[in-house]
Amino acid sequence: MTADGTINYDAGSIGDPIFPYSKLGSLPRDPAKLDAYFVGLDPVKTDNKSVVAFSQIKQMLFGMVLPPSLEAEMFHALALIPMVQVKDHVTDIAGRAGVAFVLPETVQSEQQEIILNASTYHLLAQGSWINPSQSAPDVETAILTEYLVAELGSTHPSTAAPSAAELAAERIDFFQQHLYSPPKVTNVAPSQWLYRDLRIDGTDRQIWATADDSAQAEYVNGTLQVCERSDPCAASEQWLMPAGPAYTLIYPQYPRPVTVPVKQLPTLPEYPQQLLDKLNTYSTGCGDAAGDCNAVNVAANVLTGYGNYPSLSATWFYALADVPGVSVKQVTDAAGQKDIAFTFPSQDGVTAILVNASLLNAGAIQYDGYMRDGQQTLVLNQALVSGPGVQP
Repeated sequence: MTADGTINYDAGSIGDPIFPYSKLGSLPRDPAKLDAYFVGLDPVKTDNKSVVAFSQIKQMLFGMVLPPSLEAEMFHALALIPMVQVKDHVTDIAGRAGVAFVLPETVQSEQQEIILNASTYHLLAQGSWINPSQSAPDVETAILTEYLVAELGSTHPSTAAPSAAELAAERIDFFQQHLYSPPKVTNVAPSQWLYRDLRIDGTDRQIWATADDSAQAEYVNGTLQVCERSDPCAASEQWLMPAGPAYTLIYPQYPRPVTVPVKQLPTLPEYPQQLLDKLNTYSTGCGDAAGDCNAVNVAANVLTGYGNYPSLSATWFYALADVPGVSVKQVTDAAGQKDIAFTFPSQDGVTAILVNASLLNAGAIQYDGYMRDGQQTLVLNQALVSGPGVQP
């Protein structure tokens, strides 16, 4: 999870950072005033103020990495909350000895517990009881290990700060998770036709293609020509998706077949470095394999050729951020759009992937195009249509 708790994977959130990191210094430096401050944040004005203060402090303790002095103040604030009791001899779910702050059951809340190490007073676990008469909590979450890592999916401690490319991927990830601006289309069948208005090196092209790019169509000398992958014309067709994973591998159709166990269905890796390695196994005709050119080309192919509906997983952008030498630049493309350019050092194949910067600042994710051999390919417009030749 990110330090501010806004992005998390696998285990789900163990806390809720109710206060921005940038404003931690403005919190009251007095335990009693801190309790009163948290009670004042309650939007529904819960009758039991003890529940409010206890819950707010618990969320911050487990959802954020707090400065030691503020964490100590939080413990003092817990001790001042009316109704809160202390258990001197507690064992957490991992068998570790601890002491606990306990909030008894109320009309507004089940019994809650915050367990600290009996010697060091570091956070160990949190628990809650639906039935307080039971000796063990119904739900308990223990923190066994916690340390900084360099990137998503890593299990190796590191204090390296995230790169500009990783921060850009985080923004994409955040807006995907929180859906500030949901995509207009949330589900597309592989055979659904999409209209695309492209600009390639200054020349506009109108192309119709199925979502899985198994068929394409465009007007040639006033005649609409449709080509499927199985047709003789396929060999000379400039496919939007020339190489890469199958559409259904990236966008699995639901419901999935009940006759096939989920674990046996093909999937792409869920973490960036493993995904990057997998994408590099697809041959795209570039020569700088050591520079991850195949993976970069595949990403550009997928973003352009599959219509990017409902949205390409942010893990792909984290994977692009793992390409050695990648940088992020603010650029204005040939259509006058302000873009964030994931820029790659390889001079063979795709050297930049463009994401609309203005829309990203507003919480929407839009792929704008790519650079290859010094030439821009831009997606000016794309829309669902009923068939080839149909205007949106």
